[in-house]
Amino acid sequence: MILFETDQKEFGGLERLNPAHNTWFKVNKGKMQHNRPHSFQIYVPSRTAIVLAPFEFVAKHPELKMPNYDIKDPLFAPYLESIS
Repeated sequence: MILFETDQKEFGGLERLNPAHNTWFKVNKGKMQHNRPHSFQIYVPSRTAIVLAPFEFVAKHPELKMPNYDIKDPLFAPYLESIS
């Protein structure tokens, strides 16, 4: 998920990443980008910076707003067990 990004209006940005704020970006286990395993695609406008946080980090910090996820999704299950 996007934890912080500089394209927000308060930093003079155009808010082009707002639709991605409530989204988990799942890693592709197969080869996807430039034949690199465990990659994913995300749009990053020029002259912006983003900080991404993995699910296990956000799950351990209840003060962070967690995007929606399917509790039955097997990709999230190992992390849910470790924080229970």
